[in-house]
Formats: sequence, C-alpha cells, structure tokens
Amino acid sequence: MNRLQQMAYVQSRVTSNIRWVSDATEWGQHDYWATATQTLAHGAGDEEDRAIVKLQALKALGFNQSDLFLTLAQTDSGLSCFLATGWLPDGALLLMTAVVLFSQA
Repeated sequence: MNRLQQMAYVQSRVTSNIRWVSDATEWGQHDYWATATQTLAHGAGDEEDRAIVKLQALKALGFNQSDLFLTLAQTDSGLSCFLATGWLPDGALLLMTAVVLFSQA
C-alpha cells in the first residue's frame, strides 16, 4: 500500500472499531487523553483518543515521527483537534483528522 492507502486504511479501521464515547462516560473525567493502548483496550474513546490511535498506527507503519502532528487549534468555530500526517508539495499540512471539540456557538 502507498502512504495515502495506508492512511485510508488506518482511518477506516479506527473509525469502524473504536466507538465514540465521551471522556465523562468512559473515564469519569471532563477531559482525559487516553493512550492508544487504553483506547484499544476499551474499544472506545473520543476524537482525540481516536486521533492518538491513528498517530501510533501510522508510526508503526513507518511514517516519520517528524511528519506526524497531533495538535489543538483555536478556530472560528471553536477548539479543534487535528492529526496532520505530513506536508503537501505546496507546503500545506496533510490532515487526516480535523474535528471541532468545543464549539463557540
């Protein structure tokens, strides 16, 4: 598989096998960033937990750690969690996951 196919595979497997559940329900805390091992063991997590699993899977597939970014950003619509998986030829980040965590609306 090429890199884009690997990314699509990881995205598909994590989305279909890790059910979304809030931190409050799963961990009894308002916000908890689980490790990939914890999320996989529970089979559940919120968006940043799923992004961490994707990041670890891509590292295991040989993606350069220096090309993987898990970050939060303040956007017009609220606080978002991003998993970027490298750089496009024009210098833009290649995003795998981008999700609004908290909306300002």
